[in-house]
Amino acid sequence: MQVARIIRNYHDLTAGSRLDQGHESVAHHELGPHNTIFQENHLIGFIDWDDAAPGTRLRDLANAVWCYVNVDHRKWPAGEQARRMQLKCTTYGWDDPIAIVNDIEADVQQALRNHE
Repeated sequence: MQVARIIRNYHDLTAGSRLDQGHESVAHHELGPHNTIFQENHLIGFIDWDDAAPGTRLRDLANAVWCYVNVDHRKWPAGEQARRMQLKCTTYGWDDPIAIVNDIEADVQQALRNHE
């Protein structure tokens, strides 16, 4: 769960800085295993900061949950996905996992509209 803790720390560090430009924090916008460097099971850092910009904690965390839990690949049964999502939210300190689910759904629906 070190990923959720590091994301929270990053959001907290950028919140209120001039980099957030009046938004909640600076969002990476593409957090996931594909942009995370691990060494011996320890998170070393995130890469691919091209899309980093002022944003919301909700959108950045929801995207990270989507990618780290592999929601779209059905790697795990729904109950296990829900457990993993809850664990990420709890570790981050996010008390509204339904908001995460709703944000993921809205993002998927927008992506579908964009592809039409």
